Amino acid sequence: MRLNVGKSVLLSGNSLNEDMVDVAMILFYGASVIDNTNLPQELLEKCIIGQLLGKPAELDIFVKQRYSFVSRITGGSVANDMGHLCESFVEGNLVKLLPSTFIVGGHSVKGISHNGKNLTTFDLVVTNSGTQKCCAIEISFQVTTNSVIGRKSGLAKSRKELLTRIGHKVAYIIDGSGNFQRKNAIATILQFSDRPVNFSDAGLAELVTFITKNLS
Repeated sequence: MRLNVGKSVLLSGNSLNEDMVDVAMILFYGASVIDNTNLPQELLEKCIIGQLLGKPAELDIFVKQRYSFVSRITGGSVANDMGHLCESFVEGNLVKLLPSTFIVGGHSVKGISHNGKNLTTFDLVVTNSGTQKCCAIEISFQVTTNSVIGRKSGLAKSRKELLTRIGHKVAYIIDGSGNFQRKNAIATILQFSDRPVNFSDAGLAELVTFITKNLS
């Protein structure tokens, strides 16, 4: 808890404390320790950011490699927690950015069902309270597991068809190099998305523009 990396506080602003500074120093300069005979080899290989300062091209490659590596080793339970965190972040920002006539929240759209019994579940739904038009939003983030990205891809075509049939839209927020290594799944998602954006301030702004223009 001293490092403030728990999922419950990741979105909260926190000042650096002594423990956080110590860990940051290890991450930046751990590989540069003079007497490193007792240090784990993993630390010597990965804690090299300090050596890359002033070398933007090399630093860019290192960060991209680490980003993909994290994706491969992240377990399902952690991915699930991070998924909820991403959804909360997107929901909070859409509430701030969209006009008050839009309702942000819920996970289903009236009349949309794959089996005729239960409503289809989406990560997030935005509804224009006046027109009752909806935009279903799916979020595929860096640590999404293969089973989840496979499910999203497999359902993409039918979801778009069901939503389009009664005048609704579907959008996908896609984050991270780890996703783009799953080329077939992402290609399908892009094909059957009314508006794909990336997980960034600019991407969310694009999504807001799309929603306000197409749910009127």
